Amino acid sequence: MTGGGHAYTSPQSIKLAPRTTGLQITYTAFSLSIPDRVRFRYRLIGSDTAWVDTGTRREAFLTDLGPGSYRFQVIAANEDGLWNNKGATLDIVIPRAFTQTRWFAGLWIAALGGLIWAIYLLRTRQLAAGLRARYQVALGERTRIAQELH
Repeated sequence: MTGGGHAYTSPQSIKLAPRTTGLQITYTAFSLSIPDRVRFRYRLIGSDTAWVDTGTRREAFLTDLGPGSYRFQVIAANEDGLWNNKGATLDIVIPRAFTQTRWFAGLWIAALGGLIWAIYLLRTRQLAAGLRARYQVALGERTRIAQELH
């Protein structure tokens, strides 16, 4: 199997690097009489459950994978067309990158909330300063008028 730039051989369970989105899995089945007539099907449980009939091709290309747990299952039919229903399985885990976690989303939401709060405080302080300036102008004018009257 090849995934995320790394090659793995005969594993039972694999934990891939975060942000791995594509895999290439190579498989085979033995047939002593007519090996060219062995047919294959595979499915990736966790992404889709439909079987993909690959005919005699011995590779699976899996794309657009996100973080999560998957189980790759492959079955084969011999030259007589009898399918092995058990097949072989491979457990695959793709962990979330930090930027794909809920913590990261929470941090962004908190940062955005903090930014909105800071903008709100700045604007209210600007409005308050403007009102104070207008009040000081009005107070100065009233004081001047009061002094002229007295």
